[in-house]
Amino acid sequence: MGDTTDKLQAAGVETLAVIASPRDRAKLYLRFHPARVPLAADPDLASHRAFGVPRLEHTQELGRTIATRHVELLRQRTGHELPIGQDGVELDRLDGFEDGEPHVGVNTGHFLIDRAGVIRWTSIESEHDGLAGIGHMPSDEELLAATQLLTD
Repeated sequence: MGDTTDKLQAAGVETLAVIASPRDRAKLYLRFHPARVPLAADPDLASHRAFGVPRLEHTQELGRTIATRHVELLRQRTGHELPIGQDGVELDRLDGFEDGEPHVGVNTGHFLIDRAGVIRWTSIESEHDGLAGIGHMPSDEELLAATQLLTD
């Protein structure tokens, strides 16, 4: 989000990222992966509920999809591939975590909110593509085009 945040700020848009991790876990992650965007921690998912961001039902298919994404992410980060099941453990180890992520199936939502607090644009992960949309985030171009809704 760092480069995107810079582009949005240049367009007059402020950014806040809300993560679903407990504060201490987020602080540990950020020690190794500093963020260039202001962050808030919401481990109880109150903001997800308030903004209507759905959770995916925890099914075997969801588990396989997330495991496949873990394999891809590990390959990108290390150039190595581990069998499904060991990949998430290795990603946690690389990130300095000792326990697994408690919020499996939590979608990511992007919202553009005007100065009056009205939501003008929304993008929710996997909303239109189901499990195929897991991990899909709006591009910088999509976000910047959406900012026009705030200035029109």
